[in-house]
Amino acid sequence: MHNANAMHKRVYLVTGARAPVALDWARRLRTEGSQVYAADCLHNSLAGASASTNAYIQLPPPATKPCEFAKAALACLKQFSITHVLPTCEEVYYWAALWQIYKPEATLVAPSLEALRTYHSKFLFPKLLAKIGLNSPQTRIFYNKQELELAIGQQKRYVLKPEFSRFATKVFVQNGQRDISWFLKKNYSVDNQNTWVVQDFIEGTHFCSYAFATEGQLKALAVYEARYRTGENGACYHFEAVKEPQIKEFNEKFVRHENFTGQVAFDFIKDEQNGFFYAIECNPRATSGLHLLPKVPFWHSDHGITVEPEKGRAAMLSAVMLTDGLKKNYVPQRLGSWFKAFQKAQDIVWLKADPKPYWIQAGLMWEFYQLARTQKTSLLEATTTGIAWAGEEIHFAPNKLER
Repeated sequence: MHNANAMHKRVYLVTGARAPVALDWARRLRTEGSQVYAADCLHNSLAGASASTNAYIQLPPPATKPCEFAKAALACLKQFSITHVLPTCEEVYYWAALWQIYKPEATLVAPSLEALRTYHSKFLFPKLLAKIGLNSPQTRIFYNKQELELAIGQQKRYVLKPEFSRFATKVFVQNGQRDISWFLKKNYSVDNQNTWVVQDFIEGTHFCSYAFATEGQLKALAVYEARYRTGENGACYHFEAVKEPQIKEFNEKFVRHENFTGQVAFDFIKDEQNGFFYAIECNPRATSGLHLLPKVPFWHSDHGITVEPEKGRAAMLSAVMLTDGLKKNYVPQRLGSWFKAFQKAQDIVWLKADPKPYWIQAGLMWEFYQLARTQKTSLLEATTTGIAWAGEEIHFAPNKLER
């Protein structure tokens, strides 16, 4: 964390305001007495619509207009006397780059850009875990399409994905065949700017964790099983807390080794043969595990206790659970389990005292739909419009900006 004067009243800028996690943070921060502003590059946003926020600031998209973003972001910090910036989505990389160059007085609740790049990389992250002594699948990186095709043609069981990806987009799981014609038809680029990794395939159950840490101390942790998700391996929309000591120990070792401050999430596979957990991916940002945590100010806690949800606590995006979730489970053998899961979980957006974000979801989804059509991408990929980052250099043209 990059420090500011902690004695003044806290004024937070919660970014990535489109996301339910940003809304959750805004409500938590307002409840504990902080002033809260929300920011994003979309017209619609959940946190921006909330009564918990003083105002919504629509910034230029950092991924496509970095100079304009930097200028507007610095002006925003000054105008609203922001003391803390709390990124929640992939805009975290651009805010970290801003801090690296301009070093604003406010506190950025996130690691350095160099560290973020290591965590986000599907190749550098496993190398870091090996250094710490934590489990991850064997991973190889490829800069050449011919070498990649040769490698996957020699394996039957593997996971293939870009070095920088999100929501399991362009992630291919092969379990039992050497045929690579499916990949050749995709015509993806593989070069120094478009690197891909091949991970060993591990048969097992998928788990996720979300953690908040300050200077290497694990302040909060939520572990949950990913049963209901978009696609085969995409984003979760139903979350139920579980207790897994191995995952807690993993998080403790990781944040201690990295002297980590901020939010970090991991995806795990529990090997069905040996019972070990293998970390397959790191997301150095907020994820849905936040919704499972008790409504207490764990980010201020100095008691040395890690705040965790009760086992079985459940939350969901009810709109997605009723559409994608019901569609996938509308068969006799799964419908009963789906109904029980739906009954048990609380919606993560709806709050009687703050209803506007729930209804703004329709406008937000329509905006994503329009973006997907314009950009000719999937709806899921459209949700990161303007903030997605794939490891490239971030240039703000400092000589053109005023602090």
